[in-house]
Amino acid sequence: MMEYEKCVDLREKYKVGDENLIAPLISLSQSYMFCGKRKEAVEYFEKVKKILLDVRQKTTPLPENTNEKIIRDTYDDVQIQINDLKRQIEEEGEEGKELGSQTIAKELVVTTKSEFDKSVLNKEKAEVTKITVSTVNNEEHVAKKRRINLSNYKN
Repeated sequence: MMEYEKCVDLREKYKVGDENLIAPLISLSQSYMFCGKRKEAVEYFEKVKKILLDVRQKTTPLPENTNEKIIRDTYDDVQIQINDLKRQIEEEGEEGKELGSQTIAKELVVTTKSEFDKSVLNKEKAEVTKITVSTVNNEEHVAKKRRINLSNYKN
């Protein structure tokens, strides 16, 4: 959270343009939200909303590598988040009871049942073979390092 605050402060100090504050302000807002500090999160989301509105009204330039649809969608998302946070403040107060969650984020995390953790080899029947690196020198091959010594095997 402190890194985002520092980023925002530096960009404001050196007046790099409001369009360059959108991403760090959103990140800072989300950091406050995930720490349960809803009031601060709403304040920073409101700042972002104002900048996004200025971009939509063309009083602030469009940020690089973006377009009007992205700005419109981001504006809508920020508005939804502000409304949700304000509702939570009314219901539960300014400070969240659960850190790391503004709603039920933990329950929304996708979990899968993976087969990757299961052992593949049968431990009782698994045979261990020692493999050494050898150098092959003959007419067909230039000196190469081989993982398996093939000289012991005949066709």
